[in-house]
Amino acid sequence: MTDKAIIALEDGSLFEGRAFAGSGEIFGELVFNTSMSGYQEVLTDPSYHEQIVTFTYPLIGNYGINPEDVESQSVRPAGIVIGEYSRIPSNWRCRMTLKDYLEQSGRLGVHEVDTRAITLHIRSRGAMKCVISTTDLDRSSLVRKANDWPGFIGRDIASEVSTTQRYQWPGPHKDHQGFSSIGEDNLKAYDKYFGRTADAPRFRVAVLDCGLKANQLRLMARLGCELEVFPMGPPATSWQRSRTDSSSPTDRAIRQPCRMLFPISGKSRSPVFQRLESASDTSCSDKRSAARPTSSSSAIAAATSP
Repeated sequence: MTDKAIIALEDGSLFEGRAFAGSGEIFGELVFNTSMSGYQEVLTDPSYHEQIVTFTYPLIGNYGINPEDVESQSVRPAGIVIGEYSRIPSNWRCRMTLKDYLEQSGRLGVHEVDTRAITLHIRSRGAMKCVISTTDLDRSSLVRKANDWPGFIGRDIASEVSTTQRYQWPGPHKDHQGFSSIGEDNLKAYDKYFGRTADAPRFRVAVLDCGLKANQLRLMARLGCELEVFPMGPPATSWQRSRTDSSSPTDRAIRQPCRMLFPISGKSRSPVFQRLESASDTSCSDKRSAARPTSSSSAIAAATSP
C-alpha cells in the first residue's frame, strides 16, 4: 500500500496523490515538463536542481533506468509528480526501475495525481513554492510551510550545480562518456547523424560549467574538441588572474575578455553570463542575486588550435 501524499502550493492550492517512491516531506519549486520520453535525462538535468517536476505524459517509468542516459552525476529535482507510475518496465537497456532509482537518490515520487490540473494551474500562474508530504497531511499546515520555505532568493544556483574541480574531459563522466546505445548491434546515438567516425582533435576548448549537461561535452568531443571544464564560483577576473602563470593554449584562451563567452544551446543569456561580462569590464551588469541555469547552461570561453 502506497502512502497518501499532499501537494501544497504557496497560493493555497492543494492536490492529492500517492507516493510510489520514498516518503517524508520535500520542498521545491513546482514546474512541469511536457516531454513524451527522456525522463531520465530530465532527472539528471542540472537546470531542475531542487525543483519538483510534474510530467504531463501520463505513464512514466515504462522503460526503466539505464546507466548511459544520465546528464550529470546525480538526480537533480527534489521530487517528481506523475499521472501513473509503470511498475513493470520493459526495455532491453533497463537496469533498474524508476522507483529504485529515486529511492537510491533519496528522492520522492508521487503518482495518481491530476497532472493536467497542476500544469494548467502553474502554466497560467507561474512556477511557485511547493511542499509535498506523506507525514504531515494537515492542509493548512502544509500551505504555511510552502510559504515559509525561502526558495531560491539570494542563492546562486548555477554555482551550486557547477563542478567543484577543474577537469579535462571525460573527468567525472568517464563511466558514461560514450553516446547511448540505440540498437543491439552497438549502434550509438548520433552515429547516423554524423555519418562518419569521430573527428581527430582539432581544437582545445575551455568550458565554464554553469550547469552543463554531459551530452554537450560528448558532442563537442565527438567533433574534435579537447575539453577543459572550469567551475563556477569566484568572479571571472579571479579565475582569469589565477591562470596568468600558465602558457598553455587553453589557459591563454580563457584569459581573453569574457565577451568571448557564449551559451551553448541555452534558451536565453542567463544572469550567469551577465555577471561574467560585468566582471570583465564589459557593458553588462548583473543586478540579480540568484542565477539558475537554463536547460543547457554552459559557456565556451574560447577555442584554440591544439
